[in-house]
Formats: sequence, C-alpha cells, structure tokens
Amino acid sequence: MDIVDSQVHIGPGGISEMVSAMDALGIRSVLFDEYWIGTPGHPAYRINDKVFRPSAPTAELAAWTHPGRFAYLLRVETFDPQQIG
Repeated sequence: MDIVDSQVHIGPGGISEMVSAMDALGIRSVLFDEYWIGTPGHPAYRINDKVFRPSAPTAELAAWTHPGRFAYLLRVETFDPQQIG
C-alpha cells in the first residue's frame, strides 16, 4: 500500500533529510501545503489592494528535484484577476 503524507515540516536538514525520513517510514509521496500568508517576509506578492498571490518556494523546489515524491498546492484568491472568468 502506498502511503501519502500531507502533514510535514521541512526542518534544518532540508529536502534531502525529508526524503531520507520518508524512505525510513515507507512514505512514498508528500503533498505540501506551504502557507506563509501573515508571516513577516513571506514569499508572496501583492497584485492589488485585495489580493496577495502566494508562492511556495520550498515545496516547488522539492517537487522539481524529486518528481513523483513531492507535490504542492496553493490557495487561490477569489479576487485575483487572473483567476476570474
């Protein structure tokens, strides 16, 4: 049976340490929900007065360097002009 875990934290050892821990526990893949909104210095940018567009640099790097092991999601603002229509 495949095990997918979605409650993880990347520690000081970074992504490679996470992969080692996943292997040791038999976890095949992880779905990241990297959420920084409200954190000082968070990786997001303002589109207009109502919209922050989030980014997930750690999750994106993990997905690029370990395809099939990591995936990620981002929250979509309903006021984002690129998401309307």
